[in-house]
Amino acid sequence: MIASSRRLTAFAFLALSVPLLRLSALPPEEAAAGRKIAHRCADAIVNVEVVARVTIAIGAHATTPREGRFETNGTVVTPEGLTLTSLSQIDPRGAAESAVHGLVLPDGQQAKVAETQFLDVKLRLADGTALPARIVRTDRDLDLAFLAPLAQPGQAPRKFACLPLVNAAEPVLLANYFVVSRGPASLERVVEVHAATLEAVVESPHRAFLPSGSVAGCPMLDSSGRLLGICLAQIVDGRPNLVNGRSSSIVLPTAAVAEVARPLAALVRQPALDSALALAIRR
Repeated sequence: MIASSRRLTAFAFLALSVPLLRLSALPPEEAAAGRKIAHRCADAIVNVEVVARVTIAIGAHATTPREGRFETNGTVVTPEGLTLTSLSQIDPRGAAESAVHGLVLPDGQQAKVAETQFLDVKLRLADGTALPARIVRTDRDLDLAFLAPLAQPGQAPRKFACLPLVNAAEPVLLANYFVVSRGPASLERVVEVHAATLEAVVESPHRAFLPSGSVAGCPMLDSSGRLLGICLAQIVDGRPNLVNGRSSSIVLPTAAVAEVARPLAALVRQPALDSALALAIRR
């Protein structure tokens, strides 16, 4: 039983992945637009670094809590530093639930996954500065996680480069859009820009766009620099929808992201940040 528990828990930390992007040649004018957009958005793309712990219980037996370090991209959307990212990229709970879903255990026992504990959260800015942060809200159905930097004693509030959730782009089938991201530490977190094609518009259970490729937690913009939305994982029955071992990606429209972010943005602007965030809704 213990060996089985370890196998399940270890698997939970391997299931997160980012869909690969297709590469294609672009007309010179579109390539120039992509370079301009990448330059304009670069400082608003940060790295989110998280240490998280999850436990799987099998019947009355709880496995040894497993900790994992996760690093993914995030997009800063307000001057105060409110940052959003893909929840499934930093929270191993969804992957753990996928691992145990439908599992038949002896004596009819059920495997359950406990809530994730986030032990350490940081935002690493474009200049390499690492700031302590906290998660202020999660939405598993939308695959959204919102983070805010913690106030530093004795330091004036920092103003962040950001990509506001305004000036939304229109979805146009088979049009090219641009995703701006950062590479991992091993690539010196270099700014990357990719072209992706909009392949479908889904209206249910909520409106979303299906791109040819994406990078989780990053913005997708049109050639005029207008924001189409944020790249996230497709969530089905509360878990990332895995296709060939990888999360199926969507783009959540700008308006939908802004609706969730709006009350949090007002919260982060309050001077007593820690006290205010303690009242934030988290589901």
